[in-house]
Amino acid sequence: FRLDGEVAVVTGGSAGLGLAVADAFRAVGAQVAILDLAASGPGGFKVDVSDEAQVTSAFEQVAKRYGRVDVLFNNAGILDGFVTCEQASDEVWHKVIGVNLSGYFYAARAAIPHLAKTRGNIVMTASVAALGGGAAGTPYTASKHAIAGLVQQVACEVAAQGVRVNAVAPGAILTKLARSLPNLDELTNGVVKAVTPL
Repeated sequence: FRLDGEVAVVTGGSAGLGLAVADAFRAVGAQVAILDLAASGPGGFKVDVSDEAQVTSAFEQVAKRYGRVDVLFNNAGILDGFVTCEQASDEVWHKVIGVNLSGYFYAARAAIPHLAKTRGNIVMTASVAALGGGAAGTPYTASKHAIAGLVQQVACEVAAQGVRVNAVAPGAILTKLARSLPNLDELTNGVVKAVTPL
């Protein structure tokens, strides 16, 4: 399996799951553009995915630099600290929805014209939190459920252009972001174990 000559855009590709995905694309020959607040170096574009203008500009720059886009891997995301509906402030709600949902929408919308030319792919990181309740807080869970709907709807819209849209729904991964949670041990021994059979 090779992707020589293809260009993959990975949002949130500077750390954690996104970095692993970016490395996997590189390992099979793809050129990788990373859209991330912490992006640096060749192929890195400093982007706040919750800002539509920044996302649109980044895709224009990627297309200009590489000449094509074959894959969008929508992965940028933030956690909500497992807050309940009652605990969630407006600030937390808007921040999580802004990154986890609006960011995916902005990137997909900016990528589709390029992907239609290459008959490319969109992959979006959902979560086990997209499949039911109890795996995270309210803002995060709502954003991931919405991603599941976004994937299904966009897949129907772009199928005729030869663009495929799919989601992956990983369980808990001990990334740097997850390790930063102040109540990590409590969550690991409670929620994470409850929703992870093995």
